[in-house]
Amino acid sequence: MSSRTNPKVVVLMGGPSAEREVSLSSGRECATALRDAGYDVVEVDAGPDVAARLIEIAPDAVFNALHGRWGEDGAVQGILEWLQVPYTHSGILASALTLDKQRTKDVYRKVGLPVVDSILASADDVRKAHVMRPPYVVKPYNEGSSVGIYIVAEDANGPPQLADDMPAEVMNESLLSRAGLQSSKSSGAQRSWKKNHPSKANIDQKSSSRSDRRNDRPSTRYDILDDSAGQIDLPDNPV
Repeated sequence: MSSRTNPKVVVLMGGPSAEREVSLSSGRECATALRDAGYDVVEVDAGPDVAARLIEIAPDAVFNALHGRWGEDGAVQGILEWLQVPYTHSGILASALTLDKQRTKDVYRKVGLPVVDSILASADDVRKAHVMRPPYVVKPYNEGSSVGIYIVAEDANGPPQLADDMPAEVMNESLLSRAGLQSSKSSGAQRSWKKNHPSKANIDQKSSSRSDRRNDRPSTRYDILDDSAGQIDLPDNPV
């Protein structure tokens, strides 16, 4: 940790993903908030030289405001681990797993959680014919937010004509109505959880109001969950 009075925090933003513009916008807002809180902030538009920039700046911590691939898939997390710089958000393993929607679903299934049916197919095959019965959703399997979403209606005359910049392989996922999600899937997950964890379910009911009150309190500390080294904290608010 630096001996400077105000800890230096790098805000990583931008990057090469499809969500670059969103990241630049949210990154600037985060940088403003951190400056208002008293931190010494350096904004970095992440590019191929991001490791060299971080070595040059020598921050006390990194606030990761990158979106999508490279920023949320474990890539930049690996660089930060190698440089031994504390950073916000999830570590390498959690990031790599959860940005891959198909592998995330595989994990959910393994622990008994209900998930929406889906298949991976080439973008070319999806353009040629329906790869599953409508209605369904087509989207990249490894991007964040709502990038590249196509909703195929039940009465669609033909398959979706995906844009040329869609990835070579895409996820096709059954479309559920909000009512279907609330009534069948959500209640099924709740029953499955309570059946397998009866004591935890009872504890949750008793402590929910206390938990809600705790969550309402603002925090002056960002916690970082590292996959191997446990919990690290961003420097305390210097103000």
